Amino acid sequence: MAEAAVISATVKALLQPPLEKAVALISEQLNLSWGFKKDLKRLRRSLIIIQAFLLDAQTPAVRGEALKLWLQSLEDVAFDADDVLDEFSYEMLRLKVKKTSSRGKKKVSFFFSLSQNSILFHWKMVPKVQEVTVNLKLLNEEASSFGLQAQMECSSTTKTSFPICADNRIGIRRETDSATCDPIMVGRDENLLEIVSKLLSPTDEVVSVVPLVGMGGIGKTTLARLVFNDKRVKRHFDKRIWVCVSETFDAIRLFRLILESLTGKNVEVGSRDVIIQEIQKELGGRRYLLVLDDVWNEIPAVWDDFMGSLLGVNQNKGNHIIVTTRKQQAASIIANHPLLVLGKLSSDECWSIIKEKASLGRVIPFELEDIGRKIAEKCQGLPLAASIIGGMLRNKESDEWLSILESSLLGSSANGNSILQLLKLSFDHLPSPYLQKCFAYCSIFSKDHDIEREQLIQLWMAEGYIQPSVGNGPEKENMGYAFFDILLKSSLFQEVILDEYCNITHCKMHDLVHDLAQSVSDFGKTGADGTYKIRYLALESFGEKTCPISKDNARYLRTLFLETNTFDDVPTCKFLRVLNLSWAEIEQLPTSICRLIHLRYLDLSSTAIKGLPISVCKLYNLETLRVKECYSLRELPDKFRNLISLRHFDFSTFDSKFEMPPKIGQLTCLQTLRFFNVGHDKGRQIEELGFLKNLSGRLVIRNLERVKDKEAAQRADLFGKPNLYKLEFEWSWDRNGVMNDKNVLKGLQPHPNLKSLTIRDFMGDRLPSWVMRMEVCIDNSFLRLKNLIEVKLLHCRNLQEIPTFGHLPFLERLVLDGLHKITSIRSSFYNNGASVGGQGRTKLFPALKALILDNMPNLTEWMEADVTSTAGNMEVFPSLEELKIRYCTRLTTAPRHFSHLKKLEIKHVNHGLPVTKICSEVKTLISLDIERVCHLTSLPDVLSHNNQNLEFLKLKHCPDLTHIVPEWGFGACLREFQICNCDNLMELPNDLHSLKSLERLEIDSCPKLKSFPTPNGQEGLKSLRHLRIYNCGGLTSLPGEMLDSCTWLESLWVNYCRNLASLPVNLHHMSALSSLEVFKCPKLTSLPEGLCCLSRLSELQIGPFSNSMDFDPFQIIFNGLHLLSSSLRELTLYGWPHWDALPCQLQHLTALTELQIHNFSIDALPHWIGNLVSLEALCLHFCEKLRFLPCMQNLSKLNSLSILFCPLLEERCTPQIGPDSQWSRISHIPHIYIDGRRIQA
Repeated sequence: MAEAAVISATVKALLQPPLEKAVALISEQLNLSWGFKKDLKRLRRSLIIIQAFLLDAQTPAVRGEALKLWLQSLEDVAFDADDVLDEFSYEMLRLKVKKTSSRGKKKVSFFFSLSQNSILFHWKMVPKVQEVTVNLKLLNEEASSFGLQAQMECSSTTKTSFPICADNRIGIRRETDSATCDPIMVGRDENLLEIVSKLLSPTDEVVSVVPLVGMGGIGKTTLARLVFNDKRVKRHFDKRIWVCVSETFDAIRLFRLILESLTGKNVEVGSRDVIIQEIQKELGGRRYLLVLDDVWNEIPAVWDDFMGSLLGVNQNKGNHIIVTTRKQQAASIIANHPLLVLGKLSSDECWSIIKEKASLGRVIPFELEDIGRKIAEKCQGLPLAASIIGGMLRNKESDEWLSILESSLLGSSANGNSILQLLKLSFDHLPSPYLQKCFAYCSIFSKDHDIEREQLIQLWMAEGYIQPSVGNGPEKENMGYAFFDILLKSSLFQEVILDEYCNITHCKMHDLVHDLAQSVSDFGKTGADGTYKIRYLALESFGEKTCPISKDNARYLRTLFLETNTFDDVPTCKFLRVLNLSWAEIEQLPTSICRLIHLRYLDLSSTAIKGLPISVCKLYNLETLRVKECYSLRELPDKFRNLISLRHFDFSTFDSKFEMPPKIGQLTCLQTLRFFNVGHDKGRQIEELGFLKNLSGRLVIRNLERVKDKEAAQRADLFGKPNLYKLEFEWSWDRNGVMNDKNVLKGLQPHPNLKSLTIRDFMGDRLPSWVMRMEVCIDNSFLRLKNLIEVKLLHCRNLQEIPTFGHLPFLERLVLDGLHKITSIRSSFYNNGASVGGQGRTKLFPALKALILDNMPNLTEWMEADVTSTAGNMEVFPSLEELKIRYCTRLTTAPRHFSHLKKLEIKHVNHGLPVTKICSEVKTLISLDIERVCHLTSLPDVLSHNNQNLEFLKLKHCPDLTHIVPEWGFGACLREFQICNCDNLMELPNDLHSLKSLERLEIDSCPKLKSFPTPNGQEGLKSLRHLRIYNCGGLTSLPGEMLDSCTWLESLWVNYCRNLASLPVNLHHMSALSSLEVFKCPKLTSLPEGLCCLSRLSELQIGPFSNSMDFDPFQIIFNGLHLLSSSLRELTLYGWPHWDALPCQLQHLTALTELQIHNFSIDALPHWIGNLVSLEALCLHFCEKLRFLPCMQNLSKLNSLSILFCPLLEERCTPQIGPDSQWSRISHIPHIYIDGRRIQA
């Protein structure tokens, strides 16, 4: 029975789609006069009979090896039929292109050429059609020998049925609720609290490793992700990094992924040392959380190698690693905490997950609940199984619930394959063989790959798995979205990522689901003739010059993912539908690419390709061309318009001079076009967009100054493109002459479905009425742009009035930047007579979350909303969380409508009154950033008392600020407090020491600040981790009680405080300190004690202190420095001209990587410098008497030497030979700089 089930699934998922597609293609070709309709009809009849036999082959009674071979032969012939019929499609497209391009030529010549080509094509195709027909006839005859009966209910037009909406969209609504976007966690609350508690607790460990152990599908990744995104964890760690490890534990790869996570940029493969140095820059002095998901490594040496490098990156205490793994052995070799083993869920907890997934918040009927609970008992306590089965039960009737309960695959095995059997049950219940084929295809991606939704659907289309009825519109894509949603709701896809418009962009597959996809795929198999046939292949870079694809296999390939620097053999893969060369080291395509006449998907993203050969324009079947992040691509071929099947052209450039290929409007199937640069020439003008009726997604239109008038703009027909959700209109900023911007913009009215609108460098003084009112006028009817989520007006320098935005119900982000002539934001900004809301309540800007006013130098007033004209209650900005006002230097007044604000940033405003007004009613601030605001003597008193949850406070370059706030009222939540360049600040608040959550305190360039407040019995700054005091000339001392309370301090910097005479720091109590800087404090006489106790110290800058100090007291500071030999990485010493030696204790610092020596009167660098075997960079600055260097051959890692203002040494460190030349001692160093100039031999 199990064997029969496998055959049934194979027949259904693998054979039906290609056969149905072949029948449909033949039906299309029969309408054409190819000259052999009889052969095509015979082929079509054979295919229909084969389909009828297939229905009988799915019955459990039919099984056996002979039948398997018959099915394999049938699959081969189905592919052959598809290839033959695809050639007919290609020829039809070729003739269509030729006919279009021959318009205007002599008809006789064209007819003669057409007839000649038709005869040749007929001669070539007849044998191919006949061969496929003969093979099918033989298979039909063999079918009877297996006892198969032709069940003629099978129709050649069988298709998956989905309800179609009036606008041709598939009638399955995409949902972004917790069932699709967020994991459901049941029964793990205690585990979550336990892990979070461990992460937040103080520890003496530099890196604590918390392992989560459990079988596949138990919920390790879900729990780790919930911990990772927990609000408390986000606040506690400076950096959070998530890395999917999978089965290969490669340290260099992991460090590269860590760096990419930290920087958000792709990292080109470099040396391990370089990557680790970059990581050190990102993590140095910062507490981090690293999640290593899905670890399999069980070799201690491999883990030790990884951890050895990671420990060298950051010596701070309190870093954590969470590891998820199925292997207890892997967990035991890495853990310095007890293993957290996740147990199975109870059947009640599994039922909770099933119910949530199956019901989507609705009530489960009573008669289904009993069945559901019995199903839950068979989930074996696995959340993944419960989630997938719940998705499978959604919208099913009671008989289908019973069918799943009674399935032989549900709970049938107690071995390790039981979860795969449960997943197989979900696969078998997918509602269409096309959908099953789509799912199986996903195994082409590696495990843990972020699968891009649009790319995946385009791949499905290329392989022919999506077969809508007819038409060139978006039916294929809509069916693809429906397929994607079904797989998502079935939990076969997980971990979706949304963009800012709530569109799903990426997803992942659980590794067990990936295993299932591999098990049901047909990427490679032995055919009935004994030949191993690979049809789908993904190859990573293999470091060879030629592609390792045999010619025998090449003819079967339909999908090829290839990362290599050459692909000479690719054109031999002549039946390819998909060719993915993204990230390949290529600069050009061969002209022979045109031989791939079946190609529908070509991806050249992230390559150095400079242009496309003209031959690529003969790929008439091509539907998707992706050239994302191809920054070297400078032009497209002129015959680009011949790609008449192209639906998705994914290429972006910021270059407004990039010329569009002529007559792009002939690509009438096109849906994805990221930009259109308006040209001067005919065929490159804006009316080309008018022919592209199916454009969707995002579109930037540049060079609008080249559009003649409103009528020309209207020919772009943007209103007729309902699937465009983001539009950007751009004019050139550096232009002169007559401006017709307003008339042009009048003609560019979009469809009301628009979600994002950007207008850049518009030079008119007033926007057209559709923008001013945010309403488009079509046939004398006004339609509000009510779907707008984002609006940006950028660098519209002549604009004198701002549009009305307050009535837009879904507007979340508004940016007004570079509107130089705006002097006032009036009441019309809020309302034009319309309102949003009901029941006596009006809401203006009801959904706005972020408002940015930037670079508006003439803005003087920002008026309140006019409440007198509105009946009932009115709310203004009820959802606004972020307000930024920058470079509005003349602004003198602002409204008060900001009761829900969380983040406020005001910079470069010459009056303090806007700050006072904006803050008058705010009670929810989390972050306040004030910079370069004049006439502000203090923050409003009400601000501190009303905002007890403030976490971040920054005050910079406020010249009139004398004190922070009249009466300190900020609560205990403040975490970061920065004050910089406030020239008149006299004092800090007395309640400073009540800030028990304060982690970072920075006081910079406040010359009149004379002292810090003392704790006076308060607990002190026990949470403080970073203290920086810089260039505060009025300070004479720091309170010892304050510094003694900072036992968790990780960095202490006291620099350029010219009158500081004492620093009462007892370093013995600061065991967490990793960075210490005390320099350029010329009156300091009492020096910090206990330096040798700082076992975590990795960075030290110190000196020179009082000019009257002798060298010996300075050297005493370094007694016991050998105890830091394994931790100290960077050391900078500042001396006085009368100090003629260096502290001898430095010679023990064998882990030191960087040494800087400033302003010492040494004659020679001591020979013990050679002991610093880890040294990578050496800087010798302002040592005017220095003449000699020791032998540095032992310093094999020394990569850089910098000599600055050392005149006697500089003349000896050049390649010129002289009596005192030091060149032989340093010539081996790769990078030598003298006075900032690089010296080379």
